[in-house]
Amino acid sequence: TRETGFEHTLDGVRTRLGGVHIRLGDHPYSKELAALGLPKRAILSSSAANVQMTFGDAQEIS
Repeated sequence: TRETGFEHTLDGVRTRLGGVHIRLGDHPYSKELAALGLPKRAILSSSAANVQMTFGDAQEIS
């Protein structure tokens, strides 16, 4: 197992309590998501206008 450290910066973050409605399409993953009980109303949703991330080297932890 490995882990990777990272740093990130977010700009223009918005969060909405109450969430959004989720619609599943016809992609094969849709069946897997439906098996998990989706679509349901989300508890909250968030978005970011800009995300910047820097990842370090992977380190073995076990």
